[in-house]
Amino acid sequence: MILKWKSGVYTQKKSFNMWEIGNQKVDREKDFNEEILKIQGELDEIQAKIVLAKFLRKNIGFTLYLLSGVDMLPMQEIIIRSIFKRDNGLVVGARGGSKSTLIVFMALLYPILHFNSKMCLISTNFRASRRILEQAEQIINSRKAKLLKQCFENKQKNTKNIIERAPDLYRIRLGEPSNSEVFSLPLTEGLRGTRATFVCVDELVTVSEEMVEVIIRPFLTARQNYQEEVEIRRQEDELIKLNKMTEKDRVSFPRNKFCGFSSASYQFQYLYKYYTNLVKQIMEPKDDSSSNFCMRFSYEAFPEKNFLDMTQINIAKQDGGENTDYFKREYRAIFTDSSGSYFNIKKLNDCTIKIGNHPTTCIKGNKNSEYILSIDPSYSSSKGSDFFAMGVYLINKDERKITLVHTYGRAGGEIKEHFEYLVYLLTFFNIIFVVIDDSGTEFITGFNESSIAQSRNIKLGFITTSFDTDDYQEYQKALQEAKNEYNMTNRKIVYPQKFNASNGAIRRMNETLKNNIEAERVWFASHCRSNNESFNGQKDIQLPFDFRNNKEEILDIGDFIELQDELIDETKAEAALIEVKSTVTGILQYDLPQSIRRLKSDNRPRKDLYTCLLLGNWAAKIYFDMIFVTLEETMDFMTPIIIR
Repeated sequence: MILKWKSGVYTQKKSFNMWEIGNQKVDREKDFNEEILKIQGELDEIQAKIVLAKFLRKNIGFTLYLLSGVDMLPMQEIIIRSIFKRDNGLVVGARGGSKSTLIVFMALLYPILHFNSKMCLISTNFRASRRILEQAEQIINSRKAKLLKQCFENKQKNTKNIIERAPDLYRIRLGEPSNSEVFSLPLTEGLRGTRATFVCVDELVTVSEEMVEVIIRPFLTARQNYQEEVEIRRQEDELIKLNKMTEKDRVSFPRNKFCGFSSASYQFQYLYKYYTNLVKQIMEPKDDSSSNFCMRFSYEAFPEKNFLDMTQINIAKQDGGENTDYFKREYRAIFTDSSGSYFNIKKLNDCTIKIGNHPTTCIKGNKNSEYILSIDPSYSSSKGSDFFAMGVYLINKDERKITLVHTYGRAGGEIKEHFEYLVYLLTFFNIIFVVIDDSGTEFITGFNESSIAQSRNIKLGFITTSFDTDDYQEYQKALQEAKNEYNMTNRKIVYPQKFNASNGAIRRMNETLKNNIEAERVWFASHCRSNNESFNGQKDIQLPFDFRNNKEEILDIGDFIELQDELIDETKAEAALIEVKSTVTGILQYDLPQSIRRLKSDNRPRKDLYTCLLLGNWAAKIYFDMIFVTLEETMDFMTPIIIR
């Protein structure tokens, strides 16, 4: 559904269907507000409470405003009411379209309006899901939310801590008579056994089909208030036998619910499959056992002067940017195919280790394994700058394969932080080869001279050989020279790679990466947090420094592991955005689309993790070729000295 605001009313926009009920069974309800207008005379206290409760339930926008002072848009109220009414829901919306805010509103309203309910919030990571509860807590503690605060328990008196916080669980409880709760969980295999009456998943695009169908949906197998339902059904059966009620008069019990919020995805991904199946169930239901709601909205659906940052959207639209697949997915909520990029996103996903298998992302390497490190430096202090990026690749010499297992992407960090991270990587991983953008060699020089490196007796040396040639004989000679220079004992293992378009270096690197992805010689680790064995083996590791994310939050070990999982996915997403264009001189350029390069926000798409992948793959080629090349035998000749 795509809606356009006009004079305070949602109206149909040309070429789009505004609303489709399909053939699913729909309960036609009377307008309760009109029923209230018909009430004559006075109501006693009990009747007044009943009428008020029904009114608040039917007017959730007013309810939220009354309790908290927060005013939601009519469109937001439509979405929340529809989700509350249906068994399954899906909302696919534009970037910045308040999807997470909608979940915050639901987390406040649902437990109040549904007694004895258990609402479970899941997102792409635990940090994101618990942030939803933290935003709910902020509203509860706000000056205008005195009525709302009375609904929620606060076991720590004289504090504002509404949330119960634990390493793997955030929870808000409601006291009598509701006895409901809302809780956030990390997205792990440890979710098995959890039970809820309402599961809400934020950024469903990041969750695999296996995770949804095998682990998350089973949350909903237990019926709410089952014993009470059995007793009421028994009494109804007796009344029907006595002809004192009919089948249509039976009580309708609430059914467990599942809903997801997300940006649009590629058509080969699970989200698109779920979206199309849900639409089909609405239009052509096989039975009437469940009811469904599905909504897709563009940035165009919102009224003018709304909370959307139109500056960034207008920048992205310039020079045909609105026709790019990225703009269609991110801002118009349109699912796109995977054929528009140089590096095929479907193939990148096919080269990702399946959840539950090894290797996973890791924060400490296996002592018996060897790793390549790639570095793409950036020294800007701006949060909207490029990432200072690093990538760690597990190598498989026998099969000449690499797997990305650890990633660093920091915008605006201090040089000291980058030095600390490099020390951490060199200490926790058996790094046997390092490649860095040639323009960043001063970073290695500065690192060697820093107190943090010298205190740990770490010094890195450069390999001076150049591999920028298409000539086979020259390349073989360079391999032999590099093999002579390479010295693991003295850590002379750093190769500075020049990014030179004129001599074909950038083209060679990109073509090699593309070919290796197609040949499945480049792999991406599975999520550690979704693998109990791997997560339990790493969660107690003591990090040598305090590491921060790009929001300047110090990461605990769980968040640090989750960040690694995110950056693996972000690396693939960056690679999928790369497009190839030819200059007037015939030189190929590999870059983000112009419309994306114009964006300046802190969370704009970047290409630095892709650059690290490019460097890491090229370094692996050089390293594999170097260790397998046969050194030419040399003989030292001595000129005899004749003493007379």
